[in-house]
Amino acid sequence: MDVSYPYDEKWHHVAMTYDANKKEAMLYFDGKPGTVPTSYESPLIFDPKRLRIGDNEFHGMGFTGGITDVTIWPEVLNAEAISRHARGEISTDFGKTLFSLPLRFTNTEEARQANGSAGFDAQNVTWRSANVDHPMAKDQNWVFAQFRSQWFRHQQAFGALGALDYRRGNYQRALELLIQSVNNGRYMPELKLRTGFGGNVAALSIAMAMKKCDHHDEYERYRRTVNEQLNKFDMRTWENSGELDVMERIKLKTLQREMNALAGE
Repeated sequence: MDVSYPYDEKWHHVAMTYDANKKEAMLYFDGKPGTVPTSYESPLIFDPKRLRIGDNEFHGMGFTGGITDVTIWPEVLNAEAISRHARGEISTDFGKTLFSLPLRFTNTEEARQANGSAGFDAQNVTWRSANVDHPMAKDQNWVFAQFRSQWFRHQQAFGALGALDYRRGNYQRALELLIQSVNNGRYMPELKLRTGFGGNVAALSIAMAMKKCDHHDEYERYRRTVNEQLNKFDMRTWENSGELDVMERIKLKTLQREMNALAGE
């Protein structure tokens, strides 16, 4: 599930609903449906002792940006209620909330005093003064929680192990490790490859592992993206400032030919 997000330095409303009976999840963005109802078999169980906002408990990778007004409701909100919430009109028709945290304070000192009280523990957060209109904040002077992501620290190790497993013929294990290396430790088969993210070698290896694991459509999508990136440079023998050195280009071009050979090219 994914929703296009405008990086425009403005506040936006994001909501996710989960229907336990239908086992379907759905995303809303600024009060409007961002996805169709999507099958989600795993149950969502609320445990306030393990609730983390803007962070990933297992991999240390989280969200970069500002978050305010986190609310969890005990039942599925309808589209009309979500639309009103996006405008700052919070409905009381759905009973008491399971969880409600504004993450907005009058000033930095008030935010620091709240930290550590009533189970509220803010880490990797900067309390930043707000200067952009917010649908829930009526006062001009307030601060919000700006989160700073902690990136996955073992990217190279996972990538090297994935490449080794690929050469040993352990293609499924290789695919899992390689995806983890570029996805902050998480394995998600539907990963969307971003050009240049995680390194060209990892992208080439993921493409080949996709093919070996019979994910042919994903292989073709990755292959097109990687080829577009690697076809931008030629095999020259001199060095220019800021470009990949000769040995690195030879390695990448060799892997590129191997990747394309799997498609019969």
